[in-house]
Amino acid sequence: MAVNIFRCAFIGACVVLAASCDRQAAAPAAAEPPPKAQIPAAPDAPKPAFGSFGFDAKGMDTSIAAGDDFFDHVNGTWVKDTEIPSDRSGISNFSLIDEAVQKDLKVMLEGAAADRAADGERRQMGDYYAAFMDEESIAAKGAAPITTELAAIAEIADKKALATALGESLRADVDLLNATNYHTDHLFGLWVSQDLNKPSDYAAYLVQGGLGMPDRDFYLEDGRMAELRTQYQAHIAKMFTLAGVADADAKAVRVVALEMAMARVHASQLQTNDVAKGNN
Repeated sequence: MAVNIFRCAFIGACVVLAASCDRQAAAPAAAEPPPKAQIPAAPDAPKPAFGSFGFDAKGMDTSIAAGDDFFDHVNGTWVKDTEIPSDRSGISNFSLIDEAVQKDLKVMLEGAAADRAADGERRQMGDYYAAFMDEESIAAKGAAPITTELAAIAEIADKKALATALGESLRADVDLLNATNYHTDHLFGLWVSQDLNKPSDYAAYLVQGGLGMPDRDFYLEDGRMAELRTQYQAHIAKMFTLAGVADADAKAVRVVALEMAMARVHASQLQTNDVAKGNN
């Protein structure tokens, strides 16, 4: 969400705890790489693929005059012949490229993890991936890896301490123009980029966040969204239970109520995409 500064609600330790348990439990442990049998043998590394360069005219529909409907003139055949996959809300050349890159990255990471002779950065990548995928070890550790953070949250006693804790967790996890990544589970997302009014300088933009679900509509709409809220509340209660937090169900109710209050003052997606509102 992209408006620069938003009204913010008090974010309690329970909310930070829920996000921490869900987000950080999968952090890789610094340890010896797991046995080779734990990582499947990787296929051959992907080779660079170069296509033809220039403008692809096959997707055009030249039967439609550019002056009548320029979009269909340029994209009509592609739109007519391209089926949106059942698991996606849309498809484009960019999403196809991203999908291919993700597949190649998976092959490279699995190869690094399976390579027992790897050293340097390749060894680091392999160990990181292997540790991240070792769900059994992660589950066995429970909430132990985040006990220091949980203790710090428990010591928050006033607004100053809360502001300190929120500031320490702030990281550059959103991108408003390039990857158009608006969502952050932090109270604020940070985006550092060239100043929109003075490109010779950099500016820090604060972006609204703090919601566990993707968008404010998940909190404010009825029907399917109401069902998802019920499931989300059960998930939060489960996270509290796994972390050994008392009164898990009651705290989950408070978390959802707080996030709903925050959602009511969040900007909509339409407002978020208004560059003029974000540039302030």
